[in-house]
Amino acid sequence: MKRASFAWRCLVFAVLVCGWVVLAHSQSKKLWQVYAEAGETAFQEGRRPTAEMMLLSAIKEAESEAMQDRWLGKINYELAQLYSDTGYQNQGKAEGYFLAAIGIFEKLKESSDVAHAVIDLSLTYQAQDKYSEAEKCVKEGLEFVEQSKKADDKTMASLVDMLAMIQLAQNRIEEAEAVYSRLQAVGEAGKLYPKTLEDEAQGRATWFLYRAKRYPEAERLLKGELALLKKQSALTTLAAADALNDLADVHCRQRKFQEAETEKKQSIEIKTNLIAKKLLDPDTNPTDWALADLALIQYTEGNGAQAESLFQESLNSMKQRREKKKDDKDRKALSFEIANRLEQFAELYSREDKNEKSASCYKEAVQIRESEFGQHDAGTVATGKEYIKVLRTLKRDAEAREVEAHLEPAPK
Repeated sequence: MKRASFAWRCLVFAVLVCGWVVLAHSQSKKLWQVYAEAGETAFQEGRRPTAEMMLLSAIKEAESEAMQDRWLGKINYELAQLYSDTGYQNQGKAEGYFLAAIGIFEKLKESSDVAHAVIDLSLTYQAQDKYSEAEKCVKEGLEFVEQSKKADDKTMASLVDMLAMIQLAQNRIEEAEAVYSRLQAVGEAGKLYPKTLEDEAQGRATWFLYRAKRYPEAERLLKGELALLKKQSALTTLAAADALNDLADVHCRQRKFQEAETEKKQSIEIKTNLIAKKLLDPDTNPTDWALADLALIQYTEGNGAQAESLFQESLNSMKQRREKKKDDKDRKALSFEIANRLEQFAELYSREDKNEKSASCYKEAVQIRESEFGQHDAGTVATGKEYIKVLRTLKRDAEAREVEAHLEPAPK
């Protein structure tokens, strides 16, 4: 207990020293600005305790000056995001700071900022199954934005779309359909929504539920989206393909493999047809990722030979696309997907004591991760540890020791 208290005092002291050093070199800035910038930097770098302390200090200093500009709203918003990202137990804290940010943005008539904060607050409510509160805050935000002379079509459309997502999550299909029809009157930005349903808000809502392992809610949201697409005769669109793909992933997590295989195949078929009609760019929306997922599903269902053949086909396609990538970020993202799927297959092989095949997959995954992310990257090391376990199972201890030594942390 004393040791923890001492460590906390050290952290506080270090943070304060940091703040004053920055202040000494930033005479033109006020103290709240220094705290705010330090907090933002710490948040972006994943140093959450420091970020929290800096942002709280910034708010305290700004409020002591009765300051009400956009910066104070932004500080409250970032602190709310920090709490929202750190787990269910902090959702209540996040709510308070989101509301504070919304209040400031409304006073300043910053409609775009209001919309962003309202959407994130609604997601926080949805994470707690508070759908009525989520719907209420979106409707209030929408009312404010509608009255604002600074609001653009995209801002308006994003809120209307989130309102429909909340209704879909509760199986209120008819109401959601009415909300989407309302988008037709929002201008060019709004007209895209009923056709594609690809707004960032929907993707974030689905991902939020999926990441939180709330699969029944994610399933309900996706089925609602597909029901709405069916009403709009849009089951052959990219939106439908994406919804089916996500629904297959959710069903996989629930071990509903037959449903997952059907949905994954439907998603691939829709994308393949769109590519054949030159309505879809195969590089922007490839099918090989989904083919790899389908192979994993088939292997789990016991179709080993067929699954392995499909898996190699999809991997070869992904590797060919990776070779063509000129942008470093794009290549790394694709490398991550390839390594991830190799690891998934390696795990399946290991469960069935097919350890030679498992070792081969892990070895390739380690090589990919090391070449793209570095020898001592956390992901490289984690995959390496799984590879070592399989090598030891195979009694290939010399190779295991060699990999272990290679992946040891670099001396400081």
